[in-house]
Amino acid sequence: MTTRQIEDYDLLDPGTYDATALSIAEGDDGQYGPTVRFSFEAMTEDGPAEIDALASDVWKGATKARAWFSTLVGHTLAKDERVDWDDVEGRPCQITVTHVLDKKGITRARIADVLPPRRAKPARPATTAEEADADDLPF
Repeated sequence: MTTRQIEDYDLLDPGTYDATALSIAEGDDGQYGPTVRFSFEAMTEDGPAEIDALASDVWKGATKARAWFSTLVGHTLAKDERVDWDDVEGRPCQITVTHVLDKKGITRARIADVLPPRRAKPARPATTAEEADADDLPF
């Protein structure tokens, strides 16, 4: 008899999350050939959550792997540019998550896009001591 442990997993809600790229690694051979696995840590209201996505291991044209890697390193890849997958480790970004129904009818979280990190809001100008005292007036 063969037994399997059934594991539940948390499903990220659809939306755009601040995230950090954890790694890129060789994936399994998919339906259309070799794949690469992009791993991210998404910041959710409940804390960090890991999510992976597979992309075809094709790096020419407008492929998902090339576009995502370009976003993570902050520049468009030039023709014949060599890429080092380790260059993305720890890079901030945003990921857009959607839900898809797989062939077995199970809802899965899917990374639809990798976006540049959110720009920091400009710092508020410092107030002078006189302006700070004016804010403390009782009227």
